[in-house]
Amino acid sequence: MKSGTVINTREPVKNSAMFHPIRNLQPVSCLPAVFPGEGSPLCYRYTTTLYADYETRPDASVNITSTIVGRNQWKILKTSSNEYTTDVSLQMTGSRHGWETIPGTLTNGVGNYDTPLPST
Repeated sequence: MKSGTVINTREPVKNSAMFHPIRNLQPVSCLPAVFPGEGSPLCYRYTTTLYADYETRPDASVNITSTIVGRNQWKILKTSSNEYTTDVSLQMTGSRHGWETIPGTLTNGVGNYDTPLPST
C-alpha cells in the first residue's frame, strides 16, 4: 500500500513499520553481492514473538514467513529510491497454542540518499 508520508528507511526500528517487540538487535555482515549499487546497507538479526494457535498432526511441518518492505521512490530526471526490508520466518512441527520466539532480519540504508526528500 502507498504511504502518505516519507518512510524512514535509515532507522526503521524507531520510526517505521516493523515486527515488534524487537529483542537482541545485533549487527551482522551484509552480503555485498545482494545489495549492489547505491547506499550503505546495514544488516541486523533480532528476535521477536508471534502467537501461533493451530491444530495439526504431530509430524506436520508448519512454516510462517512474513516480510515488510518500506520504500521511497521518486523521479527527478531519473527514477531513484531507498528502502529497508525486514522479515521473519519460523518452521514448527505439530500443533501450537501460544507465543513463539521467532528470528528476524533487517536490512536498511539501501538505495539513494543524496536526493533531498520532504521531511516527515
